[in-house]
Amino acid sequence: MEGTRDETENQRAMYQAFHSDPTEQIKAFRDYWRKEGDTAREASSLLVDVVSGKTPISEQIIASCRQGVMRLHQIRYVLGQWSLNVGTPRESVNAVMTIVARADADALEARKNLKTILTWAAAAYPELEVYEPE
Repeated sequence: MEGTRDETENQRAMYQAFHSDPTEQIKAFRDYWRKEGDTAREASSLLVDVVSGKTPISEQIIASCRQGVMRLHQIRYVLGQWSLNVGTPRESVNAVMTIVARADADALEARKNLKTILTWAAAAYPELEVYEPE
């Protein structure tokens, strides 16, 4: 339990440093993340909700999932570009790297989920030959 508390305190300190860092590079990264963070979370959540059955699949939902994956990859790319200019390692830079790593993981997970969803959609078109694992 002590290790978890220390880890939580370290993360809290890291993000406090990130939110109070006055450098222009961190400020630009932070402003973009504030603007796009909710979009990224919503896109990830939609795909998870479809794969878990919370959201019923439909052509419209599939289009939204595709759009979500595109946005996640765009956000991941932009965050990666902003992170190139954040400077030398310090607490706020660690937060930037943590956010970029999370964006990478979310984009990859979303793509995996979209592949699963698209196999379901393909099954709805029996005239197309669809590979189905046994």
